[in-house]
Amino acid sequence: MAQLQYLSKILILNLCIFSSSCCTTNNLELKKNNLHISNTQKLKKFKRFYIQGYIILYFTNKIKFFGRLYLQQFSSNNYLILLINPIGQISLKCYIKKNKITIFDHTGKIKLNKKSENELLQETGFNIPFTCLNQWMFEMPGKSKIKEIYKNKDTKLIKYIYLKKIWNITYSYNTTKKSLPFPKKIFIQNNSIYIKIYIYNGIIR
Repeated sequence: MAQLQYLSKILILNLCIFSSSCCTTNNLELKKNNLHISNTQKLKKFKRFYIQGYIILYFTNKIKFFGRLYLQQFSSNNYLILLINPIGQISLKCYIKKNKITIFDHTGKIKLNKKSENELLQETGFNIPFTCLNQWMFEMPGKSKIKEIYKNKDTKLIKYIYLKKIWNITYSYNTTKKSLPFPKKIFIQNNSIYIKIYIYNGIIR
């Protein structure tokens, strides 16, 4: 019963995020990059944090994975990403330390150990920018470069350049109450790849 309720929440979440996250630049104002710098400077002092949320991964308009996301950062170049499926099994355990990416299987044994993110994306089938994801949660570029920023009251669209591709990331915030500097929803798009994230819990230290 609990699993069915969880699946229902994911499907409802999928519809909600899809309707609100497909952001275009039509209703957003173009901002200069230097306006963005002052905001990110406040976040650079935070080294450790963890985030819990739901994630939906699309490829060519089909759902490839949906479940829970757990991201914990121990330092700026040392963090863990977990993807957990609706029945509570770990579908992906990714550990990044000093730009080296290690993938573990469900038993905890090392499955892949790569330095090249392109190789990792091809072998795992998860088209997720692992080495930037922790920084992108805070609108910081990490290894990528910021091309353009569009913004209105509670939504921001940032165009990043990473792996010679343009990644459009839309951040939606809850402006009705005080919260941590995490966005409520994140929508990542690159050609036929769509990643939708809904954050429901997080702590910064």
